[in-house]
Amino acid sequence: KIITANGNERWIHAVGQSEFKQGKCVRLFGSTQDITERKIAENELRAQKERLQHSQQIAQLGDWEFDTATQEITWSPMMYEIFDLDPEKGTPGYEQITSCYFKVDKQKIDGWFERVISKGESYDLDLQLQTGEGNQKYVRGIGIPITNDSGEVAKVLGIVQDITREKKMEVELQENEHRLDAAITGANLGVWDLNLKTGENFTNDRWWEMLGYTPGEMEYSYEFFLSLLHPEDKHKPAEVIEEIEGGQSDKLDITVRLRGKNGEYHTIQDRGKAVEYDSSGNVIR
Repeated sequence: KIITANGNERWIHAVGQSEFKQGKCVRLFGSTQDITERKIAENELRAQKERLQHSQQIAQLGDWEFDTATQEITWSPMMYEIFDLDPEKGTPGYEQITSCYFKVDKQKIDGWFERVISKGESYDLDLQLQTGEGNQKYVRGIGIPITNDSGEVAKVLGIVQDITREKKMEVELQENEHRLDAAITGANLGVWDLNLKTGENFTNDRWWEMLGYTPGEMEYSYEFFLSLLHPEDKHKPAEVIEEIEGGQSDKLDITVRLRGKNGEYHTIQDRGKAVEYDSSGNVIR
């Protein structure tokens, strides 16, 4: 690396020889090549590679390549972290890799990998594996075929992403939903969820059954709810929404009479909470 007369930094590659006479160097000669553009490209490529590795580490994502002719597998550094394997021992072979997957998922990945090579089909699968250190993980695996000029699959490129955290959260959410459903069923509660802006809504079966309707017999809407109210109770929903929008509370707790399918009124204790507002502070949901 040199600094030119005008102060610019340049990279050069110098090659030279020496000429000796009677054991003394009497002449040096050679050539000098400006390789600045090459150095800039190399540095940018190195920076891109570092950014890619950092991105993969953040996303817990590794990439791999399989050469169908040589059967050679190439892994990015993050793949070793996901599988808890030592990169010093080299990239594992196909059988060692797939043996990490649970039995059902190994059969799944074997079948799909064969289809990628023989039929040129891609795959996108959620899989469960046990790492080299015995840790159980969930991963998302994607594989795509790369064909040569003859249309044959020459390589398979893919990624493996550690989704263990997301899967555990998903399982926990499902368990919480099951517990909530059990609690609601045991308490004999009707449940509703209403978006006042879009009209999107949800009511469970018990809500309809309390009023004598068969679930699915009628379509729920806020207007339908208002139409069921006893004339003396029609003001209550608007009043409580006004209180919520005024900042006095974010909860709804009213007792109203709703007309059932047979025309008789049922006394209902209605409880809820505002969970979404628009930019003006009006209740949306």
